[in-house]
Amino acid sequence: MIRLVIHILLLAIVVVFVALNVGYTTSINLFGYMFENVSTVAVSLIAFIVGIIYSFFYYILNYFNKTGKKKARERSKLAKDKEKELKEKEAEMKTSKKGSKELPSPAGETGTGGTGDGQTETFAAPSQSSGSKGKAKKGLFSRGKK
Repeated sequence: MIRLVIHILLLAIVVVFVALNVGYTTSINLFGYMFENVSTVAVSLIAFIVGIIYSFFYYILNYFNKTGKKKARERSKLAKDKEKELKEKEAEMKTSKKGSKELPSPAGETGTGGTGDGQTETFAAPSQSSGSKGKAKKGLFSRGKK
């Protein structure tokens, strides 16, 4: 309700301005072209309308620019997230390949070994601890630099 009253008052002010200035004229120089006896009300209204159109295009272009930058940021963020996810998967694949190349320990399996005198003895294979996560324990006969 208050906005309606304010709009009515502003329109009344514009009507009073136009009514008081209808008789006044002026000359306008528009880029070298002279216009004589142009109403001052017409000049004011044209300047106002041109300003509105200019600001409208300015805000529209600014809006499209901001939305374009926002979409570019979103695409960049999405690409970075995908890249990060792919690196994680690649690291996971490397660790799983590394683990599959190593022979799993025959935990719980028993075998027979000969003593040389015709008798056989039974032995149990050593089991890997669950905390090693794919890393083999070094045995007595490890092949590497000491």
